[in-house]
Amino acid sequence: MATTTLRDREQERAHIATAIRLIIEAEWDPAGVAGEPYAEQEYQLYVPGIHRLLRHNRPEDELVAYLSRVEEQYISVPSSRSELRVVAQKLRSLGVGVT
Repeated sequence: MATTTLRDREQERAHIATAIRLIIEAEWDPAGVAGEPYAEQEYQLYVPGIHRLLRHNRPEDELVAYLSRVEEQYISVPSSRSELRVVAQKLRSLGVGVT
């Protein structure tokens, strides 16, 4: 039986965080800043909340609601629920929280 080290877990979290950030930059980007020098920092702010929802295997509707709240509270550029659902599905496809 292989032992998972703290370093292994940290590397896994970093890999997942990068994957989440890349998805939200490419697929969500409600602020229209993808490709800008500060875009990585902008979207990095939302990664922990998304990661937490994925890690706890929360329903797709909760991911959609989270993305919608971020848009309303911080970006002020709402997307349609169907657009957010597509992003949520891509995020869930990472397999985070699935045992």
